[in-house]
Parts: sequence; C-alpha cells; structure tokens
Amino acid sequence: MTSELHNMPKPHFRSKEEKQLMRFYEPLVLLHTLGRSRGDRTQNSVVSTGTFSERRKFLNNLAYICDFNTGGDTVTSIALQDCADGPIYWVASNSEKKVLKSHEFLMSVLSDLSRVSAESAEPSPEHKERLATELSEKIIVFAKKRINGYRSHLRTVLPRAIDYLQRRDAVENSDILDWLNSWRTNVYSEDVCRLAYDARRSENIRVLRNLGEKQNRSGNRDSIYNILHSVRHYIGRLGYHFCVAKALLNSARPLATLLTSYEVRIVAPMPPGEMPDADSKTKLDGILVRMMPNNAVALPSMQENLQAMDDKFGLTKRYLELYTDRKYSTSDKRRSAGVHAEIKVLEYFFTQKFRFVDNDKFIATSKPSCYCCHLYFKHHPLMPSEPATHCNIYLNWRPPQFVGEHFKNSVRDHPRHMLFAMIPDIRQEALQQILERSPPRQSHPDSNTGITESANLGHASIPDLSHELERLSLAGDIASCVGDYSDDIRLSDLESSDDEEGGGISLLDYE
Repeated sequence: MTSELHNMPKPHFRSKEEKQLMRFYEPLVLLHTLGRSRGDRTQNSVVSTGTFSERRKFLNNLAYICDFNTGGDTVTSIALQDCADGPIYWVASNSEKKVLKSHEFLMSVLSDLSRVSAESAEPSPEHKERLATELSEKIIVFAKKRINGYRSHLRTVLPRAIDYLQRRDAVENSDILDWLNSWRTNVYSEDVCRLAYDARRSENIRVLRNLGEKQNRSGNRDSIYNILHSVRHYIGRLGYHFCVAKALLNSARPLATLLTSYEVRIVAPMPPGEMPDADSKTKLDGILVRMMPNNAVALPSMQENLQAMDDKFGLTKRYLELYTDRKYSTSDKRRSAGVHAEIKVLEYFFTQKFRFVDNDKFIATSKPSCYCCHLYFKHHPLMPSEPATHCNIYLNWRPPQFVGEHFKNSVRDHPRHMLFAMIPDIRQEALQQILERSPPRQSHPDSNTGITESANLGHASIPDLSHELERLSLAGDIASCVGDYSDDIRLSDLESSDDEEGGGISLLDYE
C-alpha cells in the first residue's frame, strides 16, 4: 500500500485542531474511496397532514426556486423564526456570494404570494392558471442557468438512449424514438419546461421507466440503465419548474399567516474549517489501525481484507487522489469548499437561540442533503427534523468554526463535539465494507427526478453488523472504536504524538 507515497511530504507537527480534523477526514475519505453514495435516497421525516405538512412543502418549494444553477454553490436553505410581529424567513446558500441573488428573488416571490393570499375570494380556475403561468415564467427566467444545465445533460445522454432503442427494436419503439428525438431540438426554456411538465404522466415516461428497470443496475455510469434513468431524470427536473409554481400558489391562502407580515433575512457568514494535509504516513494500513482500538483481535484479518481490496480496486491511489485534490481545499479560491447551507441555518438558530414557528425544527433545502449534513442533523443537540438525503459524500464539506471572544467556550467547542459524534457512524460503515470485501459502491445523482417521488420514507440507517462482527471477533473491537465521542474526549488527550508506524497521529490520540 506504500507505492503511491513517494511524492508525499514527510510527517510534520500537527496542532490539536489538525489532529481532531484528521480523526474525522481520514475515515471519511476512506469511506468515499469505498463508494461515494452510501445508500438510497431518503425523504424528510414523516409528519402528519395539516399545517405542519403544508408549511414544510411550502418552504421546500421556496428553497427550490431560489437555487438558480446546477452544482453546489447556489444550494439554498430556508427556515422560519417565530416572532411576535410575524415570521422571519432566514435564508442561506452554500456560497456567500450567491445568497444575495437568492434573497432578492425570494422577497419578490413572497410579495407575489402575499397578494394572492390577501384576495378575499378563491381565484377562478382561469385566474389560477394565469397566475401559475406568470409565476412559472418568473421562476424559469431566474433559473435559466439551471435549466440550461439540465438541457445540456439531457442532450449528452439522449444519443446513447436513442441508439439503444433503435438497435433493440426500431419499429416497436418508433413512438418513443420520435418523442426522444423531439428533445434534441432547440426551444425556449419556458417551452421545454412546459413540454417536460406535460410529459410527466405520459406513456413515454412510463415506457422509459420500465425499460430502465429491466436493465441490470450497474455501478458503471455509462451503463444503459443509468443512461435511461438519466433521460427520465433530466426531463423530470425540467418539468418541475411548472409543478413548483402551482404548488406555491396552492399554499398561499392556507398559509396566509406566513405571508401577511414577515421579514426576509440572510444568515450571517460562517467560516469553514480546513481539511488537514496528507503526508507520507497517510496510508490505508495506518488509517485502519487508527480506526480500530488498541490490541484489536481482528486487526490482522481486517488488514488482510483491506490489502486484498487495495490490490483489486486500487484503493491507495484513489484515496490519495481524493485527499490531495485541490478542489477540496478552502484555500483554493477557485473551488467551493465550505459550510453547507442547511448547517449554516441550523447553527445560526442554535447559537442565537431562535425559536422555530410552531416549534417545528424544520429546515428546507433546495436539494437533498449530503451524507455529512445528514449525520450532522442526526447528532445535533437541537434535535432538528432530519433532512432528506441523497447519501452522497462531498469532501468539500466543512464544519463551521465559531471564532471570537463573543462566543462562549461551549459554543466554540460545539463543532468538535459534533465531529466526534459523527465519527462512529463513518468508521462503522467503512469497517463493514472492509469486513465484507465489498467493491466500491455505485453512485447516483444528488437530486430527485421530480416526476414520482419514492415512497421510501425515513432515515438512512447502518445495517446491523452483529452476526458478521462476531464471526471475526470484531463485535467488541468496533463497539469500543465507535463508542461515545461526546464529552469524554478532551483537548488534553491530543497533547502527545509520536512516530507510531501506523500513521501520522499516535494511537494514543484515539483512546
């Protein structure tokens, strides 16, 4: 496992803070190396029907329309603060520069919806349709970059899908082939979104879904299953811009109390932490040693498994490529690495002691949350509603930093406690996969298709390992290495460091 290390810098002194972050990022990068997607997508926590459910859908739709581009920079989160004079909509984006544009658009849409909610009588069907058309046009113009991104992705996968269907049976598939070819023409953004919206329940969409399900699902992104799935996915994304306009208008009157007197504010910027640099001791064998307790009985078996996986799948090369990639560095101004929008909103409410409307601790986000954000919510002391998640790992994810004398010690230490709470879940998933010698997992898109949402409600879960762990005498080992990391880990535990052969941080640091 050492052949890739000859160009790595020599080990150097690490501060306590760096050691803390190494505890987190070493197993996280290893888990990403074993597969970026860590499970199926999940939806938001189930809530009863009524005002709570309607308000959550409303906030989700607002967050969605504020996300005006593909990629991560414009991902937007919104939460409602309960105030005597009316609610405050707090908004944040992954990028501090992009949030100003989203904030301005959110104020404009809320103003439109406020006028609808104030109408004395229910609008006629004709008036509703006119309002929906006007609002959808406004949303589509604002999201032009996002729509063009979806159209570009669609044009990329269409030729493969068409070629497959022609070779399969051009006569039998003639209708869907004509339909797919129609998506290759250049039309206005509004027209293509309208076409996608009208197609959401069409026979062609059903046929496309069925054809995709008949293929063997593969981790290969170029497999025909993924090509057919992607065609349906991007058409669904395009059509959702009309769906969301109608949904917002339908929510306006039932949620009139949120639109009568309100404010819209931007969450204060949050500086991110850094990923520690790798060195010549950042190697898989040493990382495995640091992930397991001292004198672990099963360590030799796990090392043998990891070596076999490295030989077969090239894990060391992939791990170091991921760990040293400049795009994951907050110091590289060309790339985005920082605190994600939903974490900014969550921590702002937590540190400012804000109260959520109806004490519903819900934060809406324009895309499902990543693996790390989901874990962060799961372990947060505020006990917020766990977000929908795509379970994909992003290595540009950073915990917030609370710097300055105005923060109490308990607040400044809060991010450290959060990382310690997340580490056991990350380690256990990685150890499970090494135990089974499973190949790197298949990845899937971050966003949902937007045509038919999955009925899979609940939270991402980690499988029960007890049977397999007992078989390799791992039950006690993993129990001790994924135990409680909350308040029993002190900064003083990180004082010492030696040159233990297993890696850049002493095993003493993991006791």
